[in-house]
Amino acid sequence: GITTPSCISCGYRPIPSCDDVPKIPAIPIVVPKLPIGNPTPLAIAAFSVSLTTLSMALMGWRGITITHVFIADFTFYTGIAMFITAQWELVLGHSFPYLVFSSFGLFYFGFGLLGVPSVGIAAAYGGDLVMLNNAYAFYLTIWTLLVGIFTIGALRTNLVFINIFWLVLVGFALVTSTFYMEADGKVEDAVRVRRAG
Repeated sequence: GITTPSCISCGYRPIPSCDDVPKIPAIPIVVPKLPIGNPTPLAIAAFSVSLTTLSMALMGWRGITITHVFIADFTFYTGIAMFITAQWELVLGHSFPYLVFSSFGLFYFGFGLLGVPSVGIAAAYGGDLVMLNNAYAFYLTIWTLLVGIFTIGALRTNLVFINIFWLVLVGFALVTSTFYMEADGKVEDAVRVRRAG
């Protein structure tokens, strides 16, 4: 037979034509539909419950000014529910809801922890309410900026998310400003703004 040089440097051997090479059938990649329902309602329900109860307290309804009773709601319902929801969203391939629900779930864990007296966060300031209020304000300022970014990101989703983020952004901004006001000694103004937020 006739030999032709091969592309392998080991010598001469017959090279089959492209028609002689056996065809391997393409194996289709099938992504199975996961038997997971829509996780978003759990996160929205948890967020709504905790935000509504906190808002009622911030507005001073029925004279409530101490919010420690909501620690269980923040940490054990909203924090856990939103974090679990985020993991379901990730499995479904929804990266924006994953980011939002993870962030807010962990925020609620942290925010609930701030109110636990035995952790000693308020006591660490030794009665310096100016510094404590400024610290809270800084903490919430960064979260207000993050919620602003989420609001921009929500513009690609739907009107429900856009409205939720817009209202949460306004609420965060108002509550944040109350801590700055209290640090500056404007307690009456802070109470009025807190009721609006």
